[in-house]
Amino acid sequence: MGAMGKKSKTFVCVVFHHSKLRPQGLQMAENFCKSWKDTKLPFHLIVLDNESDVEYECINDIDHTFIRINNQLEIGGCTGAWNILCQYAIDSGADKIMGFADDVIVNNSLLKFNEFIVDDNTLYGPLTDGQVNHLFYQQKSNKCIPNLHKKTDLLNGFWLGFTRNFWLDKNINGDLFIQMKNPLIDKWAGQELMLSVWRNKYDTRGMIIGDCWIHHSKIRSWKNARQFYKNK
Repeated sequence: MGAMGKKSKTFVCVVFHHSKLRPQGLQMAENFCKSWKDTKLPFHLIVLDNESDVEYECINDIDHTFIRINNQLEIGGCTGAWNILCQYAIDSGADKIMGFADDVIVNNSLLKFNEFIVDDNTLYGPLTDGQVNHLFYQQKSNKCIPNLHKKTDLLNGFWLGFTRNFWLDKNINGDLFIQMKNPLIDKWAGQELMLSVWRNKYDTRGMIIGDCWIHHSKIRSWKNARQFYKNK
């Protein structure tokens, strides 16, 4: 566990995983770490290693907190990892939380993204090139679009942002992302579909922040995990 000497109360949370189910994991982590070091963002970084079979030397010279999970199935897969990260950030005094995917290249537009995370009943997302169904999520772009702030009922879950009070108002026994059958949110995917649950319960809205753009590889390895751990 690394020291966290930064003054910002924004916490960036990411999940690392490399195994036969996700052989690109180490490369994705190395790409992320390089972009983090190049960008020098003033945020706390928390990395959760979700039962990888490699070590991540790329993060050794980065100021961060490292959490190791030895059995991802026991903690609820990817969804459980997100919940653990959020709980840790809240317990550590986070005012804002963002992140979760590691197959991204971060850049300084996250500073703008951070500025717009202000409303306690709004879930925020950036623009990205890593969009398969761009009509569904409406976040497809090859660059930032300044001053684009678009309300939406759907956000892609690769990168989300929200306030401390958002978590405090909506968590259930410490879990913000709840596994359920409808909408389909299981151990491996669908976490962003909680927005529809929150919208119905709290009138929560989604907001696309065009001032922020992030490259996303979108390797979608959760499909391999879902199939491998089917019925477990």
